[in-house]
Amino acid sequence: MSEPIKINARQAASDFRSGMTDTELMDKFKVSAKGLQSLARKLVDAGLLLRSELDARFKTPPRVAEVAWTCPACGMPGDKEAAECPNCGVIVAKFKSRLSEDLDLGGPVPAPVPAKRFARDASTSVPVGRPSPTSQSEEEFLESIEDAADEAEDALVPEPRSLGGQDWLIVAAGAALALLFFFIPFARQVLSTFVILVHEMGHCIFGWLFGYPSAPAFDVMYGGGVTLHLERSTLLAFLLYPVFAGLIYVYRKNTATVVVLLVAMLIHAVINYTKVHYMLILFMGHGTELIIAGLFIYRALSGRSIVHSAERPLYALLGFFVVFFDLNFAYRLLTNASYRAEYGMAKGGAIEMDFIQIAADYLHTGLTAVVWFFFICCLLTPLLAFLAYRYEQYIHWLIVRLWVRDPAEMETA
Repeated sequence: MSEPIKINARQAASDFRSGMTDTELMDKFKVSAKGLQSLARKLVDAGLLLRSELDARFKTPPRVAEVAWTCPACGMPGDKEAAECPNCGVIVAKFKSRLSEDLDLGGPVPAPVPAKRFARDASTSVPVGRPSPTSQSEEEFLESIEDAADEAEDALVPEPRSLGGQDWLIVAAGAALALLFFFIPFARQVLSTFVILVHEMGHCIFGWLFGYPSAPAFDVMYGGGVTLHLERSTLLAFLLYPVFAGLIYVYRKNTATVVVLLVAMLIHAVINYTKVHYMLILFMGHGTELIIAGLFIYRALSGRSIVHSAERPLYALLGFFVVFFDLNFAYRLLTNASYRAEYGMAKGGAIEMDFIQIAADYLHTGLTAVVWFFFICCLLTPLLAFLAYRYEQYIHWLIVRLWVRDPAEMETA
């Protein structure tokens, strides 16, 4: 087996974008067409290539020169049979004869299987070469390479990510469309329905978290939405604690995860048994809007879990529309007295609106203070989404280590 080959992931991504043909890339990295596609997929998973770039290159099977012969030593393809490999210089007949004698095969030696490469960093390497016919089948060999790649992935050192020119263009296009739709009445009305649905789902989810059976609905009388909260159930209010206890038992060997679970349980208990949970249920209508907006902007930035390239600008459109919608709502409450009065008389004046209840019933302060807090949250949403993208590898690294039940097994794997 030949010496391990190290592939610099960033250089590989640059080569993919440089306009090099598939044949040139296969020659440089010493991989087959299938291996080249595998390398490209790994670069996409690492965030170094975009899914759209992968689709553009491999939308049809890579076409290379017709292969009539493959070197048995290095796997280099050729358009005609050669007595001496132009790549590694081996004398083919002597190589086959010697290998057949050494392995006692009694027949011709199978052609070498080009190993799949995986790299995100120059420090990551996997063995490259041809499997020993006496110990592994081709399928087993390929599986072993995939396993080595997975192990190498766990050992990668996280680093900050940065947006390329095409990424900025996609996100900017989505944000521009969001601003355009915001000023078109019909489009704004359609997209505001999405905002209403998210808003009421936020009230509903946090109602259930603190023991209130809840159901979101559209308000057919006054417009907008409304969430119906039933009387608090003691059983529901306590239901999360057995779940926390079960998770702590499952992750008892992972100290970091146990600490996180204990802190989360303590925070929930403090909120659950004070009036803070009322405020949280009220605030998380608008708060969930911003969470979904941030998630969508992050998806647009990172391209994570994107099936079609058109999804990225669509996520940016929806995410930024929600931010613009909420900024406009907060700005009008802060600057327009008639709009504040209209907000106070919403739902026919029979129900106090979320921010009014928070300010008057729980914080005992003016509406302006609550609205300013929400306005700042709106401004921070795109920034936090970008930071989540930039430090995505650190976050993933942390989640992986919290997810493992026994860190000792991870270290010895």
